[in-house]
Amino acid sequence: MENSLQGMLVGSEIHGFHTLRDLEVDTMWEEAKTRWLRPNEIHAMLCNYKYFSILVKPVNLPKSGTIVLFDRKMLRNFRKDGYNWKKKKDGKTVKEAHEHLKVGNEERIHVYYAHGEDNPTFVRRCYWLLDKTLEHIVLVHYRETQESQGSPATPVNSHSSSVSDPSAPWVLSEELDSGTNQGYYSAEKGRAEPGDTLTVRNHEMRLLELNTLEWDDLVTDDPNNLSASKGAPDGISCFERQNTAESIAINNGVLSPEVCHLGKLNDVVSTMGIQANSNPSRSDYIPISSPGFFGNDGLQSQDSFGRWMNYIMTETPDSAHDAALESSISSCHFGPSSVAMNDQPSSPEIIFSITDVAPAWAFSTEKTKILITGIFHEGYLQHSKSNMSCICGDFSVPAELVQVGVYRCFVTPHTPGLVNLCLSFDGYKPISQVIQFEYRTPPLHDPVPSNEDRSERERLELQMRLAFLLFSSPKYLDIASSKVSTTAQKEAKKFVQKTSNISKDWAYLLSSVEDDKMSLPHAKSTLFELLLKNRLKDWILERVIAGGKVTEYDMHGQGVIHLCAILEYSWAINMFALSPFSLDFRDRSGWTALHWAANCGSQKMVAKLLSAGAKPNLVTDPTSENPAGCTAADLATKKGYEGLAAYLAEKGLVQHFKDMSIAGNISGSLHTSTNNTVSNENLSEEELYLKDTLAAYRTAADAAARIQSAFREHSLKVRTQQVECLTPEDEARNIVAAMKIQHAFRNFESRKRMAAAARIQYRFRAWKMRKDFLNMRKQAIKIQAVFRGYQVRRQYGKIIWSVGVLEKAILRWRLKRRGFRGLHVEPTEAIVDQGRESDTEEDFFRTSRRQAEERLEQSVVKVQAMFRSRKAQEEYRRMMLAHSAAQLEFQELFDDDVDMEK
Repeated sequence: MENSLQGMLVGSEIHGFHTLRDLEVDTMWEEAKTRWLRPNEIHAMLCNYKYFSILVKPVNLPKSGTIVLFDRKMLRNFRKDGYNWKKKKDGKTVKEAHEHLKVGNEERIHVYYAHGEDNPTFVRRCYWLLDKTLEHIVLVHYRETQESQGSPATPVNSHSSSVSDPSAPWVLSEELDSGTNQGYYSAEKGRAEPGDTLTVRNHEMRLLELNTLEWDDLVTDDPNNLSASKGAPDGISCFERQNTAESIAINNGVLSPEVCHLGKLNDVVSTMGIQANSNPSRSDYIPISSPGFFGNDGLQSQDSFGRWMNYIMTETPDSAHDAALESSISSCHFGPSSVAMNDQPSSPEIIFSITDVAPAWAFSTEKTKILITGIFHEGYLQHSKSNMSCICGDFSVPAELVQVGVYRCFVTPHTPGLVNLCLSFDGYKPISQVIQFEYRTPPLHDPVPSNEDRSERERLELQMRLAFLLFSSPKYLDIASSKVSTTAQKEAKKFVQKTSNISKDWAYLLSSVEDDKMSLPHAKSTLFELLLKNRLKDWILERVIAGGKVTEYDMHGQGVIHLCAILEYSWAINMFALSPFSLDFRDRSGWTALHWAANCGSQKMVAKLLSAGAKPNLVTDPTSENPAGCTAADLATKKGYEGLAAYLAEKGLVQHFKDMSIAGNISGSLHTSTNNTVSNENLSEEELYLKDTLAAYRTAADAAARIQSAFREHSLKVRTQQVECLTPEDEARNIVAAMKIQHAFRNFESRKRMAAAARIQYRFRAWKMRKDFLNMRKQAIKIQAVFRGYQVRRQYGKIIWSVGVLEKAILRWRLKRRGFRGLHVEPTEAIVDQGRESDTEEDFFRTSRRQAEERLEQSVVKVQAMFRSRKAQEEYRRMMLAHSAAQLEFQELFDDDVDMEK
């Protein structure tokens, strides 16, 4: 048993024990040999069963005073202890009566008890909680008593809900004291049995004293005087009477076990009495005799004891009597509260009124600083500059003076819930009103991150995915085990020469860090990018040497170039541009790096990709939302980058025109915005934006008109060729050409079959092989013939009978029609749909042309939308300047490569 642990107990607001030290497990274990456990002790053990040992096997013949715990879910036969218990009339089932015990004001414990068959004074009690979540834990208590029949003693705060044997007499309660109680009380007769012992009489006398004697008599130092005046037996000390009063107060919900354990019963009683008489009109003082203070069945159930407490509050109004009462109480109780302070008031009356507590709550797992603000009453201003103690729940912490009327303290962690808070000089007697302070359970989930934190986390995830692609698939072994072609060696050598300037980046980083020209976070970020840059160079070089294509994807279906475009790593575009790999490499959704850059709104990355040769007119894979796919301009429009979308739309139309020109489907040149030679000098900002917008619209409209004209010319050409082919001569020539093609194809197929047959025959030219083959084929034919004959013979009769019935009974007799013998099936001609419209173009090309025309119109509209948005014009201007700068950078890069080759 881990009784050395001093952890907080669960359910302390019900049973009153806050720690294992308060429960005094070792003492309770020793006293269990002579008394039954109290309901609050049982409740504390069952609620905190994790601090005790749970047996996995039944005990065998346990001794008196044994207490064991079981888990009913794991061990259902925990009652098999080896004893012979009293049976019912059937002689098989153990006769067990049961009750419900109260803890506080509610029934919380279920108890089953049984008596021994051979030894009726040996009793077993089984307790478990009524709470469904904890009802599987059972506490079993074995004890040798002088009870020979009936139910167990019902404590003051217990209630019997159902008793198996209603005729069994009731036992006098043993819960009020620690001594043995062997007396019985008859519930039917209402009198004591003749077999009462001296212990029972002593117990009854103690109850009589508590219900009849005055407080002064109970706390007197002379027990003989008490015995002489009230007829109490000799030998009952003041300490025993105090323990009895504490037990009654605990069982009726007045005091917690901690207060009584520390010897504070007298202080609390005195404090309650003084408060109740000092200012009865205040709402924060609750009379001790009110139902709200004691609960529904607190001290009200002890009528004489309640009258005694009311007498303390109402019959002693003068301060002299209060002082005498306090002195008489302090003569009997013990503990630190009995030490008086010379420079502080001796009476626990309210001298400080709390006006505010900030904050009014704290997390139950954290140490929290709170500020207590209030004012001192007149006559106590001499204490305004002294430090105090703050009583919060079960703990007392120092309260430091911040200024007059303001105190600061640090409350310790506590179980969640409402606790009482007040100020005190000595940590026990409150000098202020008691207010409620809340301990809250900390949130289970982290607070919602900000947009900046979310973007940083997303960027980190992208960097991790890129690092995984670069570092998880090296090709060193493939290169070492295969022969590298001469072309691959030349390409690899050229790539290494073009990317040899990375060493300059390392030198710049080292010098910047040494000279403190770069902050530490920026240096870490630059170092990480430089590591990725070097690894990307090796990654591309491996694939160039291996002669393969870049086809690696991560778990989200994106490649290295796509992640670099999202992260805006422009140096990666330079490396891909210097390698033989394409910048238009698509991910699993058909998106290129330019699509991702446009979707992220990265103008710098879009400018880099366009300058490196990425095509802006490519379309993503069709989806249910976009059956025709999306261009980079469409993605930028969805994200709200209107200027970027207009620039990409213009470049897409220009690229489409160039592709058609290279294919020979269009002729002429296009007047682009770069051909404009008008000087930008002496132009205002508005005029400059308007000039760029007009030039872009003119270029887009010209390209769209030329492309649509080429579409119409192509369609007219196809229709003309189809009309020309409708003449008989051309049709005959086409038929002859088709027949020649078919004849040639058939001759080719026949030659293939003949060659195959010749190879097969060659295998069977050997005499033995041919003989074996013929014999095997003969046997197989015989087997097939026998089997087919058997199948036909077996089904012949059924078929003939079925056909005869169908023909005669149904067709000829019932329907009066001709039978199968006169049935003639006429061939039907295939129905030819004459209403179908002949078209010269296939559906695929017709749909593609319609989608292309729609994209042309949308591109022109995107460029035209800049006339209505100043923001789009500014964004278009920045994009155009970034593209120009990127083109100059790439021109210098390729010029350097040419010089290196020379």
